[in-house]
Amino acid sequence: MRRAILISLLAVCVAPPFSAAQETLHGFVVGIPSANSVNFDDFSVTRDNRLSLTVNSNPGKPPNTLRPGDLRVGDEVEINGNYDTGTHQLVIKGVKIVSVDSREFRSTAFADRPSELQRTASGWNGYVFLDGMRIRVANSTRVSFRRTERELSDIQKQQNGVVPAKTVPLTALDEIGPNTIVGYQGVSLKDGSVLASRLEFENFELTPGEFERLRKIEPRIQKGDPLIAQPDELRVGRSKYKLVPSPEAQRYIQKLGESLIPPRQRELTADSTTKIDYRFYLVEDKEFNVVAFPNGVIVVNSGLLEGLEDEAQLAFHISRAVTQVEEMDAWRLSRYYSSPGHKALQAAAIGAELAPFVLMNVPTLIVASKNEDFADSLRDQADRLALEWMLAAGYDIREAPRAYKVYALAHPDHKPLYPKPDANQVEKNEWASARRVFLMTELRTNYSGTDYSKLKKDTEQFHELAKHALSSAR
Repeated sequence: MRRAILISLLAVCVAPPFSAAQETLHGFVVGIPSANSVNFDDFSVTRDNRLSLTVNSNPGKPPNTLRPGDLRVGDEVEINGNYDTGTHQLVIKGVKIVSVDSREFRSTAFADRPSELQRTASGWNGYVFLDGMRIRVANSTRVSFRRTERELSDIQKQQNGVVPAKTVPLTALDEIGPNTIVGYQGVSLKDGSVLASRLEFENFELTPGEFERLRKIEPRIQKGDPLIAQPDELRVGRSKYKLVPSPEAQRYIQKLGESLIPPRQRELTADSTTKIDYRFYLVEDKEFNVVAFPNGVIVVNSGLLEGLEDEAQLAFHISRAVTQVEEMDAWRLSRYYSSPGHKALQAAAIGAELAPFVLMNVPTLIVASKNEDFADSLRDQADRLALEWMLAAGYDIREAPRAYKVYALAHPDHKPLYPKPDANQVEKNEWASARRVFLMTELRTNYSGTDYSKLKKDTEQFHELAKHALSSAR
């Protein structure tokens, strides 16, 4: 839930703003470069207004004046005042800080790193680390372990046919392994952590049918003919892609992608059932998209590079695709929609991000409605964990929300990234704005102590290869 707080502010200078006498600015704090200045980015995804607001020095300021030190990166603010075209000064009449009250969470994820839990006489206490957040476990948290179908079958045989309980209390930490997925429910706290009311651990296992689907989408490369300018062709299942004919570009995408693989994935042993062989390819396609297959094949369209401002924004989109693979989205969606209580609906992709799942012949994927909480939770998870993997790789995570905006600016008449299939352009822009708000809230809540000066945004290689990839795709 969001609420607005009105606080008075000293006069600030804006360069260069607007010509009207009275102005209202609505947007986000995207940087605090000094003790008396704030970088501001307009809320709209359809125009690019990035301003630097400098607070005037005034020893006689009133005690309730808002200072830059009171703001954090990610704060959503609305500033209104009178603009003097002669002095280029915006005299502030008021500032609304749109804050976020307690948020509710209900999701499932693999642990980002080992849990810090201790068992007491009253229950479990400590933290688990999921979805790029600290999940606090208290005596009031209901902690359980859900047995898989195979585990239930084995126990039933051992008990001479007696049907065991599906869910039992967690008794020891050694029950939690690298392939354990955790369902949780809770509310956010002021320190950015989430107080869990429920934790449910379960060992994640692929079924024989799911293993068979993975086998069918193993990537193959068919060599082209350079004499007739025919590029190599990548085949993943029934999908075909023309590879960008540049070894340098392919190495760049592979290296960038590998740098974004989560630390937990790197630490898995080769025999782990959730160990993934990630492969990244740059293909000739004008569509602004990156496709994630559940076997770790990430297909980056050359059109994705168009309109992006820097390498960090590309890293965000690739990180998002990695998260979809890492969190087993394909299998979780398939199981969710085929579970009791859900009838099979028309097979379709949930936005551009889930297109490859249709190629796997998952029969129960649907077009998500606006009230489809489970699909929405996967989108939130992809955005949230993309920040985590970006930061681990050293990228400026402020470029993640910016990435949604620059696409809308570069493609005003084109569908935005991951749109609702039935949305009109206004709804699509509103949806892109909502994703930015979500990411800004994550920056403010979970990354307020981040030293952005040490993070990277761009490289010359990104622009060189982006130019080459785009020219070869046209």
